[in-house]
Amino acid sequence: MNFLQKLIFLLFLHCIQASLNTPCILRQNKIKSILRGKYQNLLSIQSNALLSTARLNYFAGGFHNSIPTRDAIYMVNWSVGFTFCALNQSIEFRTIQSYQINTVFLRLWDGSNRTYNFQVFISYNGVEKLIYDSITASGNINLKFQDQYVDKIRFYNRGGNTENVYLILIKVEAIYKF
Repeated sequence: MNFLQKLIFLLFLHCIQASLNTPCILRQNKIKSILRGKYQNLLSIQSNALLSTARLNYFAGGFHNSIPTRDAIYMVNWSVGFTFCALNQSIEFRTIQSYQINTVFLRLWDGSNRTYNFQVFISYNGVEKLIYDSITASGNINLKFQDQYVDKIRFYNRGGNTENVYLILIKVEAIYKF
């Protein structure tokens, strides 16, 4: 075989190998998508995330108007639109299955420029891992971390805020982002 024939033969082999691997890659990508919650917010009401500490938490303006997993446009003021917990308590969410995520977003009540003293934990099979620890947090917080399998996310109120003793959440999301 001359050089041109060898090149054509190698290209042919490469094309065959690529076509054989394509179904495997597609299947692998589909499995990753499922494990990552199809790249959607895993703490939304539609994804059936459970607020497991609901009996210990408070909902300003009623449960449906205040739960931080709601997706609808919402109003927040001094009396409606947020969930809060007391000192040394937690707001804890459980997913219906374990998912792989790398981002948690939360919006804190900051109507009077207050700062918060709290921690965020993620758990998988009962093993908890600290992903955020702050004594001066405020506003919108976007937590990025290495890809982790998660079945529970917990926001622990270690020290309240500069106005009172509560940890006040308006919105939470958990997602896998590229």
